[in-house]
Amino acid sequence: MKKPKILMFGIDGVAAHHIKTQVEKGNLPGFARLMKNGVFFGDMMSVFPTISPTCWHSIYTGAVPKVHGAECEMIHRAGDNPWQFGTSYSTKNVHADRIWDVIARKGGKSLLLSLLGGAADDPSKVTSVRGAAMYNLTPDKAAADVNISGIPQQYFSVRYIDDTPLYAHGVAIPAGGWKSFDNESVRFAFKRSNTSKAQNADEIDLGDWKMFTNSDVVATNDKTFEFKPITNVPRFNPDEVEDFTWTMIVGEDGIRVGENKEAAEKSRAIGYHEWSDVMQRRIKTQSGEYATFTFRAYCEQFDAENNIYGIYINAARNYLREIVPVSKAEPYMNIPEIDLICYGDMATNADKFIDSIKLSFSWRRQAIKYAMENDDYDLIFDYFGTTDSVNHLEIAPYYGLVNINVTNTTYYTPERARSDYERVYKLVDEHLSWLLDNAADENTIIAVCADHGAIATTDDYFPMAILKDAGLTVYNDYNEHWRNEGIDWSKTKAYCWGSCHVNVNLKGREPCGIVEPEDYDKVVNEIIVALHKHGATHAGTHKGQFAFAVPKEQAGFIGLGGENCGDVVFGLLGGDIGGFFGDVHSVQIPSAKNKVTDERPVCIMGGKGFKKDHILTRPTDLTDIAPTLCYAAGYPQPKDATGGVVFAAFED
Repeated sequence: MKKPKILMFGIDGVAAHHIKTQVEKGNLPGFARLMKNGVFFGDMMSVFPTISPTCWHSIYTGAVPKVHGAECEMIHRAGDNPWQFGTSYSTKNVHADRIWDVIARKGGKSLLLSLLGGAADDPSKVTSVRGAAMYNLTPDKAAADVNISGIPQQYFSVRYIDDTPLYAHGVAIPAGGWKSFDNESVRFAFKRSNTSKAQNADEIDLGDWKMFTNSDVVATNDKTFEFKPITNVPRFNPDEVEDFTWTMIVGEDGIRVGENKEAAEKSRAIGYHEWSDVMQRRIKTQSGEYATFTFRAYCEQFDAENNIYGIYINAARNYLREIVPVSKAEPYMNIPEIDLICYGDMATNADKFIDSIKLSFSWRRQAIKYAMENDDYDLIFDYFGTTDSVNHLEIAPYYGLVNINVTNTTYYTPERARSDYERVYKLVDEHLSWLLDNAADENTIIAVCADHGAIATTDDYFPMAILKDAGLTVYNDYNEHWRNEGIDWSKTKAYCWGSCHVNVNLKGREPCGIVEPEDYDKVVNEIIVALHKHGATHAGTHKGQFAFAVPKEQAGFIGLGGENCGDVVFGLLGGDIGGFFGDVHSVQIPSAKNKVTDERPVCIMGGKGFKKDHILTRPTDLTDIAPTLCYAAGYPQPKDATGGVVFAAFED
């Protein structure tokens, strides 16, 4: 079994200082092992804005954002309405030579696992598994509006009141669990089986349980329930798969789940907060083909005394759309494990969330092992993003702070945050150890890298409020949390977009433009003056420090200024105020830090030719990663790279 020439493990949002601190405490033996046998980049800078696609594309290409085109998480193109954005995950919106394109031109093959924007010039040489294949197909939508390909996660719960079963059936569960369910959180969330007794939700409120009628749930007897998964939900393609059902049987020893009653009866009973065995189902997709979807059920509730029972079933991707080339999809579909993280469950059930990470890593290891056994890959690039999800929700309480815009202090307590960080990083460290033991040998060049770090913030910066107060953006109905909604475009001269951009509402470029071309420079200056005057403020409080605001033509010093750049770009220093878009990272400059956190990402390289047990203190940035790895492995440089080889990392 051939090991790759280059092994990369990308972990989103991991700060260098956090890894160094934890290694010094003896908490991360896998990272300590790699550091002992390699180089720790002690002053690695991200690129600006410090947002994931911008940063990862710089890692892939060795190029600054102006060159590769991902100048923010979203892209606003000339001629589009001000409220229309494309995604910079799409390779149709990003143009630069990537490290796997270099390898392909030399006849080598690459395996990309879960990469953001992981497509290739030559798909015959690159296998992208559960990457962002969907983003390649939808360049005209922002990432937040792109439909996910597959089946959403499901919750089904039943409660008996006066011997009448009430159903809770949805795709999300609120922070307080079922008993404090907010009816507005999930449309048509609670359904009643006996339609003849159904009442309008406004007419009856049984504690926290609302009643609705619905034909998607059937009680075949007191303890057996058949329900149709809800697929027409935000972020999922409503026509992705044909209709299908699950059967839940409640017994004295737990809950049994299956695709029908016979399968459920044969399944193992799962008790409170236990997982079922793996269930694989072949389901017809909208293309007319059948895809294999892999599930596990989790017993969310089992309260026999109060007759309350409930299950969770994980979301599952359609690999016919998530693997390129599609001819490689079948074996990955059949891996007997789930591969998705239940992000939305961090608040309600930390143990389930951690379990789902374990199961996902198990899937990844089986996928990598299969790939190496059946093909010769010169590059294996494994990406893991949940570390950044934990940052967004818990970095503030982890450091004893409260973010008034993000943190739910009832659930994300300092104790909970410390526990989650410790357990998540332990699993990441274990996976790194597995990669070192099973996917590398003495000839493999190894790189562990992140796209950015994270700043523990207490409040967010709202530049749209500044433009509003300056009379540059005019609202019919102002809501600071929704940037481009409620705007009167007939009176608006400028508007915010992305994490750090402002555009002039220019005649002849924007369809609703009002600013005459001869007034363009004047409005750009008004924007800059307004941003500098207010600084990094929110609600009249100074919680951060403003770094800069410059016109597009002068943004080259931060690697911006291309066709996907705003007319004005602005950035913040560290402090404890975050970006409206991105919060803990995005609008902060790459060197941003405060008393407890740092935006600089982790980067460790090891293998043949690299120094051992060495901390590199000279400045580097993300654009140096691909050139250095290509040089170390004997490949040419990416043709669009602006970074360079870090020769100081090598023994000779």
